[in-house]
Amino acid sequence: MKYRLLVSLSKRGTLRRFGRVLGIALAWALLVVPISAWAQTFKSVYSFSGGNDGGIPRGPLIRDEQGNLYGEAATSANGYGNGTVFKLSEDGKLTVLYAFPGEGNNGTYGANPQGSLVRDVKGNFYSTTYSGGQSGYGVVFKLAPSGKETVLHYFTGPPNDGVAPWDVTLLPGPSGVFYGTASEGGSGECREGN
Repeated sequence: MKYRLLVSLSKRGTLRRFGRVLGIALAWALLVVPISAWAQTFKSVYSFSGGNDGGIPRGPLIRDEQGNLYGEAATSANGYGNGTVFKLSEDGKLTVLYAFPGEGNNGTYGANPQGSLVRDVKGNFYSTTYSGGQSGYGVVFKLAPSGKETVLHYFTGPPNDGVAPWDVTLLPGPSGVFYGTASEGGSGECREGN
C-alpha cells in the first residue's frame, strides 16, 4: 500500500517537489552552520617516547579541576619496563607520578596498568594492573598524591579469584568497595581464546 502511494505521488510531481524542498532545506542548513565547525583540526598534545615516560597508553583519561589529565601507560623503559601513571598538564608537560617496578621486585607492586584511573576527593588514584603481584595475575592498587602505591588486592587466579584485569574502570561502591572485572580466572577457569 505504501508503494502504491509513492508511485501515485510521483505521478503528480509531489515527490519531485518534496525533493526540491528537502534540497533547499539542506542547503539552508549548510549555510547556517558555521564553516569553522567543519574546519576543525586536531593537534597532538603529547607523543609518548616509550622511554621513562611510558608507552602504549591505555584507557580513557580523567581530568582534574585545573584541567590536568591523568592516565596510565602499559609499558616503560624506566629500568623496570612495567608501566607508569602520569599527569599531563594543559600545556603538554608530562609528569610521571609512578613507575611500576613490577616483577623485578618480587612482583609485589603489579605491572602493566591497562585500565582507567578513578580518583577520590582526597586525590588518591585507584586502578588495576594486568600482571605482576604475588601470583603474577595483577593487582588492584591505590596511588596516593605523594606517589606511594598501596596494593589493595592481589589476584590469585582460579578457582576463587580472577586473572589479568584488562581495560578495567573500577566502579566505586559504598564503604570503600570497588567493583570490576578480570579477563580470565574464576571457578570456570575461563581463559582468553577458549
